[in-house]
Amino acid sequence: MRYFTVYEKHVASEYEVKVEEGLIDKHFQVSINSVNDYVEENEKLLIDWLMHMNQFPYTAYIAAYEDMYDCPNVFLTAQKIPFEKVVIASEKKPVYIVTLNNRLQLTKVIEKLYWLPAQNEMMLLTNCKEAVELTEWKVSSKSTYTRLSASLHLQTENCTVIEILHDGQGMGITSAKQTPYTAKEICKFFPKGYTVQQWDDEVLIPYEI
Repeated sequence: MRYFTVYEKHVASEYEVKVEEGLIDKHFQVSINSVNDYVEENEKLLIDWLMHMNQFPYTAYIAAYEDMYDCPNVFLTAQKIPFEKVVIASEKKPVYIVTLNNRLQLTKVIEKLYWLPAQNEMMLLTNCKEAVELTEWKVSSKSTYTRLSASLHLQTENCTVIEILHDGQGMGITSAKQTPYTAKEICKFFPKGYTVQQWDDEVLIPYEI
């Protein structure tokens, strides 16, 4: 059994979220942090979540420096996984927009490239490609420093965007709903073998899946 923690939080400040009328945007963080190798465990958590949701095709947005070791361009081309590369002007770094059509492509990309968000590069995944618009975020009104960011436009309840958290410590999930999530609902998103152990600061009697 894998136990995970859920925190209900506002989306990170660099992301702008828009929702259609009648919906509310919900953002929560899911992570496994009670093990020694939390990066590996949260990588598996992400794969299992997306597999279980089974909402292919997914679109991944992966930022990297062109001169980084094992450039994603080389890997994706070799694996014949469809992608396009765009460059954000100020950042001058490429972002790979990758189409994941099936479970094999999903597994290969996450297992090979999860180290990038673990090194604090941006990685977003969504089941609605039109929900993500890449932008830049100015750290403060007095600063000229910008960071790669995105505008998230959630048009239906089925639309979800996942952000890999700082140091690969889990995932931030932004979605649109008409009512708030409950712990039991969150559990339905996972395959058998996962359960919520903590919700915010409250330790729960684990919900079995």
